[in-house]
Amino acid sequence: MAFDAVERPIAKVAEAGVQSGPFMDGLAVAWRIRRRAVDELRARAQLGLETLSLPTRGDVDRLANQLAGVQRELRELRDELESSGGFPTSELGAAPRRRPASRSRKR
Repeated sequence: MAFDAVERPIAKVAEAGVQSGPFMDGLAVAWRIRRRAVDELRARAQLGLETLSLPTRGDVDRLANQLAGVQRELRELRDELESSGGFPTSELGAAPRRRPASRSRKR
């Protein structure tokens, strides 16, 4: 009850302040400033990474998209081969066989 007695008047004042026009205008300006700062930081980081010949986020995204495209094409080809009866399913996903390692080693 003591908490409610103190909190209610403070909450009314705080809510009125937060819902005011100047507060909302200030918040909008702060968001714009933050967005510009983040964009500028990303641009400088990208330039630095490119200068050092390191991959940027765009490079990684582009490669991930290419890999996803290749996987999609491979899946379509596999489905097409399976439906045409070209290869049995068990051979498509099988890993290449390796020769067993020799059990006797020279020391």
